[in-house]
Amino acid sequence: MKKLFLLSLCSLLCLSIGCQASSKKEAYELRERCGKSASQWAKTKSGEVMNYTAHYNGNLNKCFILAELSPAVSNNFYSSFTILYDVDENKEYGHLTTRTYDNGNPESHQCIINGKYYTDKDQAQDKWKAFLKSTMEE
Repeated sequence: MKKLFLLSLCSLLCLSIGCQASSKKEAYELRERCGKSASQWAKTKSGEVMNYTAHYNGNLNKCFILAELSPAVSNNFYSSFTILYDVDENKEYGHLTTRTYDNGNPESHQCIINGKYYTDKDQAQDKWKAFLKSTMEE
């Protein structure tokens, strides 16, 4: 009886380790596929995307790309744009626009997250950072 119990216990342990390994493998494959999809997305935006980071969020089951776009330059300032995009759904979730003047000081920030606007400089940065933490970290 003890042998049967131990054998059953060992079998359950082996099965649980095997399941863990397959879920780790699946997570790895999803991250890898996300990275490839993000790379393809960035290539379609040639000249626009300066830098990007891809992240597969397993909790949300989404492939996000955080992309820094080419800045727009004007007489005495330039504007930088960062967007968070769901590559698989072809959907923008939010973006942050920062206007910086010639003296190097960021003058204004505008953040849009899921269609909601934040225009107060500090609030926009805080909301953007919190939003990125919820989507790009896991």
